[in-house]
Amino acid sequence: MDGDPDQSDHLALYAWIVANRPERAEQVGYDQLIALLSRAVDLGPNNERARFWRGQVFKRAGRLEDAIKDFRWVNHANPRHVDAAREVRLYEMRRAERGEKSNDRPSTPPRARTASSPEPRAKGGILGKFFKR
Repeated sequence: MDGDPDQSDHLALYAWIVANRPERAEQVGYDQLIALLSRAVDLGPNNERARFWRGQVFKRAGRLEDAIKDFRWVNHANPRHVDAAREVRLYEMRRAERGEKSNDRPSTPPRARTASSPEPRAKGGILGKFFKR
């Protein structure tokens, strides 16, 4: 990180390593770690790891709304990111348990269906009941 401080991945990885060492995280402070991760996001706006890790640090710092924004961004950028999808799903489940309505909208619009994307299949027939997609 010291050799190339303008690399988004280097800043994000350093902040994540520090965040995972409890004694070091308390010494540095979550605000400074969030600032480092925010700088990493500014340097690499499409860096999924930096956004996910910033969301984790936001969550540990008790800033859940900020964390969910990052988790939603990662989930929309990469729908196969299991951990981000899990965080969003847990947030929605807990919110529903408290009886709160969800008025959150993702920071990016959903992707439009392209000509190359497959059409959804009908779930008919006897096998459709057993093998849901």
